[in-house]
Amino acid sequence: MKRVLLLTPVFYPSIGGTEEQVKLLGEEFIRLGYTVDIITYKKGRQERQEKIFGMNIFTFGGFFDFLRFFTKNKNYDIIISRQYYRHSFYLGIGKFLKIIKDKSVVCTDSGGDKDEICVIKSKSYFLYKIYFFFIAQNDYLNCLNNDNIRHLQNIYKGKPKYLDKITNIYNGIDISSFEKTKKKKNIKNILFLGRFEKEKGIFETIKAFKNIENRTLQLHLIGYGEKKGEQEIKSLIKNDARILFHGKKYGEEKQKIIDGIDLFVFPTYYPEGQPVTLTEMAIKNIPIISTDIANTKDIYGDNILYVEKKNEADLQKKMEWIIENISDFSYNYTEALKKIDVRNIVRKFLDLK
Repeated sequence: MKRVLLLTPVFYPSIGGTEEQVKLLGEEFIRLGYTVDIITYKKGRQERQEKIFGMNIFTFGGFFDFLRFFTKNKNYDIIISRQYYRHSFYLGIGKFLKIIKDKSVVCTDSGGDKDEICVIKSKSYFLYKIYFFFIAQNDYLNCLNNDNIRHLQNIYKGKPKYLDKITNIYNGIDISSFEKTKKKKNIKNILFLGRFEKEKGIFETIKAFKNIENRTLQLHLIGYGEKKGEQEIKSLIKNDARILFHGKKYGEEKQKIIDGIDLFVFPTYYPEGQPVTLTEMAIKNIPIISTDIANTKDIYGDNILYVEKKNEADLQKKMEWIIENISDFSYNYTEALKKIDVRNIVRKFLDLK
């Protein structure tokens, strides 16, 4: 029997980029004939098992539950752990103790100088040395972007047996609907989609849009945040009827709005790993304005219009240009999406020796 184990700090019914990535990987493994088990963590919760999307979900409350699982469950073709936090650390201990002998890959989910590698390293010198010793007991240390690679190379400098474990496999996405979409010819509806946090560029987006004189445009805001932040946003947009605050939207409601969007704006300076929202827009053939963060340029090249971080004036300038010159903006996501097609991503994981 072909078996795969995915480790994730969060999974459905929670909704987010990590949860969606694990779901996509699991579904592709199932399509290839694998049985998929998922381990997730919930503090204080007793061990629980359920089935979601055809995958066996095991929820644990602690380290010993984790190790006990591996005394009963062995012979996985591959174990993939999302993020370098708790589960990847536990996995490394299990590998070191030889309780776990299956091929294991730990994957980053963030980027920039505040990625999870840097967050862990910011702890005491002694603790982070121990932590990364056990992380390195896994067979592969996968990185989403050059920031991750650079940080790991610094930690394992002079240790070739660990440096040789570093891989670069992107997050995957289902691109099957891409060929059915058409490029945009006019721009009327603009979208910001993401958490309503300062570092996501939400305030730069609103202020830049408000300075654009074209009164036929609309800016749609989809996302969620803390109550104080949402109130600040609503106060900022209350005198501009062109700005529509949708708040948290999922499923068909969210897709219905996206289907009418002509331009996506994402001026983030958050420590992104590989933003899911960019791939959502690329599949819909929606032109994108974004900062050059994480692995964005590696994947999309010059098919995105890039904007400077924290620069409201530059964002306004780029928005006005593309609104007036969309017919002259030559973008093509075909090759970019091949790089992150979940079918190719799963194959790369399986090809690891």
